[in-house]
Amino acid sequence: ISHAIIMSSSQNPRQFIQRRGRVLRLHDDKTHATIHDLVVIPNMDSGDTSYDMERNLVKTELMRVADFAGLAMNKTETYTALEEVLEFYNLNLNDFYN
Repeated sequence: ISHAIIMSSSQNPRQFIQRRGRVLRLHDDKTHATIHDLVVIPNMDSGDTSYDMERNLVKTELMRVADFAGLAMNKTETYTALEEVLEFYNLNLNDFYN
């Protein structure tokens, strides 16, 4: 497998590792893999009373994003695409890297 679209996140580390591993498995005919991990971000409204709950949800999702992006060729583009969300929720993607 060289391309994947992940449309359902899993909080189960075993499932996450299996999904990622299938795509990233080495093969003589494969130089890289492309993974599209769809992340849902709540509608950002500073007047919303559920800010803390949304922030925790976004933080959990971004932990997975950071894991993927940390070794990706498009790490910088990933961070740039999420800048507005990170700023709104007072998060820093670099804090999630191991």
